[in-house]
Amino acid sequence: ILSRYQVPATIFLCPGVINTTTPFWWQKVEQAFTRRASIRVGNAVYTSSQVSSLIDLLKIMPEPQKSEVVDSIERQVGSEREPLARHQLTLVQIASFVAAGGTVGNHTWSHSNLDRCSPEDVEREIVTAHDWIHGHFPDMPRLFAYPNGNWSPVAGRVLQQAGYQVGLLFD
Repeated sequence: ILSRYQVPATIFLCPGVINTTTPFWWQKVEQAFTRRASIRVGNAVYTSSQVSSLIDLLKIMPEPQKSEVVDSIERQVGSEREPLARHQLTLVQIASFVAAGGTVGNHTWSHSNLDRCSPEDVEREIVTAHDWIHGHFPDMPRLFAYPNGNWSPVAGRVLQQAGYQVGLLFD
């Protein structure tokens, strides 16, 4: 439809999940509440009606602490995952999108909140994703979207050094 109406479009990729059914961390949290009515996080107990509040709390945690909490939640409910409503994008789907005139941008390797990462992790998240995208689509990426809109001065420097033309925020 975008091609037919000549509407330019960009998808922002997290290559760490391409060609997989691996859910993002917030999907893991949401899925946990489909199997359990309440989940303990530290000294607090969250119910399924509070899943949005828990996800908001996790978004502001330092990345290592957030990963520990998500792992703890998975241990509480078991490792068996409910099937995702849809799989992550495949390389074939992305190539088809690009062939139809779309562009791809960088959204980090694994959707980490860059303002909650160490400088080394910020660089790794951006550069690893950049190299993967550029390896498959040599003219790209030149656009970057900050996960959750969380800007980081380290990320700004890494993006500038890599030649990005645009970094997108929201909120």
